[in-house]
Amino acid sequence: MLLAFVFFGAAISDRVRSPAPPTLALAAVVIFVARPLAIGLVLRRAAVSNAARAFISWFGPRGLNSLLLALLVLQNGVANAEFLLAVTGVVVTVSVVLHGASATPLYGRAVERATLRRSARAPPPGSSEQPPKKHPGSASKSWPSS
Repeated sequence: MLLAFVFFGAAISDRVRSPAPPTLALAAVVIFVARPLAIGLVLRRAAVSNAARAFISWFGPRGLNSLLLALLVLQNGVANAEFLLAVTGVVVTVSVVLHGASATPLYGRAVERATLRRSARAPPPGSSEQPPKKHPGSASKSWPSS
């Protein structure tokens, strides 16, 4: 997949010198509004927490498919296809940079929260108590203090 991005970068390097403000605005709308809404609609009935839904909507699928679809448009000789490919490239590049820069901090916080929740539910070390079995729809129970 990395090779595909390298070839794509080479293909549009002479078409995109500096992204125009409308292209960057489109990138912002796609990354912060359109994609999260689309992923939210897809996951609306999924049995996942709101935090997981937000995480998936931020890091959901992107990139190579958009570029391949833009290349198909270019291959079929559609008017302004090179412009569309360049705009798609800018949106994908901004997306890769933003998501790459936020991956470690956001994923690290998600893992930390999950670890804290898991350790809060676990019995104290050395305890012979077994954690209560959860039944669907039941409220979570906390361990009695000793």
